[in-house]
Amino acid sequence: MTTRESTRRSLPWTLVFFANLVAPAFFGSIVVTADGRLGVLTAVAGYWVLGLLAVRHDYLGRVVLKGGTAVGLSQLCPVLQIVAGCFALRVWGDIAGWKPGQMVWNRPLSWLDGFALTGLTGGALLAMALAAGAAGQAVAGCFRRPATGGQTRGLLAA
Repeated sequence: MTTRESTRRSLPWTLVFFANLVAPAFFGSIVVTADGRLGVLTAVAGYWVLGLLAVRHDYLGRVVLKGGTAVGLSQLCPVLQIVAGCFALRVWGDIAGWKPGQMVWNRPLSWLDGFALTGLTGGALLAMALAAGAAGQAVAGCFRRPATGGQTRGLLAA
C-alpha cells in the first residue's frame, strides 16, 4: 500500500475512532476525576495512534475500519461499552487493591487509574471490533469472485 493510500484511510479511521468515544466518554466522565483525565487522554491518544498504524496495512486496515464501525453503531444500545467498562473496573480494582465498597465512586482517580481503566476498556472494545471486522472480511471473502474463471471462492465453492 502506498503512502497516499494509507493517508486516505487516516481520515476514515479518525472519524470511526472519535465516533466510538461517545458512550465511553459519557460513562467515563461519571467516574473520572481531574487527575484521572490526563491518564484517560493519554490512553485515548495511544489507541488513536495505534489505529493510524493499523490502517496503513491493507487487510488489517479494512478489519479495523469495518469492526470499528460496527462497534460504533452498537452505541445506540451501549451494552458492549457498559460491559467493557465494568470489566475494566473489576480488573483494575483487583490489581489496584480496591475494596469492593471503595471502587471509584468513593476515591479520587490518579493518572494511572485513568490510564489503566481507559486502556482496559479500550482494549476490550478493540478486541470486539477486531473480531467483528475479521468476521465481516471473512463473510465478504466468501462472495468475491476471482479475477479469472468467474468461480466463487470460499464457503460457496463446490
